[in-house]
Amino acid sequence: MNCRLFALLIPCLLLSACSENNSQEPENGSNSPLQFSATIGEMQTRANANHQNTIISSGETVWLWIDRNKDQSKYIGAWQHSSDGLGKLYPVPTITRFYPTGNATINIYGIHGYFSTYIGDDDTRPDTLYHSVFNDQSVDANYLRSDLLWTNDIKQYAGDDIKLIFSHMLSKIEVCFKPVGSLTDDSIMGAKAWLVDMQQHTKINPTTGVGYTWGSTGDMPIPMKTLAYSATTFSGADYAEIIVP
Repeated sequence: MNCRLFALLIPCLLLSACSENNSQEPENGSNSPLQFSATIGEMQTRANANHQNTIISSGETVWLWIDRNKDQSKYIGAWQHSSDGLGKLYPVPTITRFYPTGNATINIYGIHGYFSTYIGDDDTRPDTLYHSVFNDQSVDANYLRSDLLWTNDIKQYAGDDIKLIFSHMLSKIEVCFKPVGSLTDDSIMGAKAWLVDMQQHTKINPTTGVGYTWGSTGDMPIPMKTLAYSATTFSGADYAEIIVP
């Protein structure tokens, strides 16, 4: 039996406890706290997206590194944040940190992904982070962590809220199946499909955003999203979404 495959490949740029609110002692002359909001792209970057299109989903981890702009020296090493799903990033654990002395300008580098490279609190920004997409992305958590996001904000001045604009660094394939010809709706029930020989690993420089695929390829199962035989167009179709390097 034959099925007609409709796939849309969208290339993008190229990743229960309570605690008290702690505070970093501000440097002399600094009184502006560091607070972050985050979007993904200044406009919609992926068509028909159901997940993490323009806002980082709730509970997803973002790592930030902050340098002094004046001499490019490290100011704050790896600093973990969590998205609230509404466009705000909050530090984990909760802590208030401030601009350098005199509210001097800073450079910010941020990334989200599923890294085999260990990142520890206040670690110096590495030259390379290794990210992998999940083989089975039918589970929302696996899909979200497969989505490699990156940003940099050079020469940020002190302000009430730092607006970080992240970019999708990988691509997404959207797939929907429809029976045609002699096939019927019943005949494709229980069918299975895969993307074959797909790259699943990438490495990225968190300073520049430059990345490459690496490693062996594998087959990735596609969730079966279907349209009825009677449908005449794919308008309003529910697409399976798969992130690929």
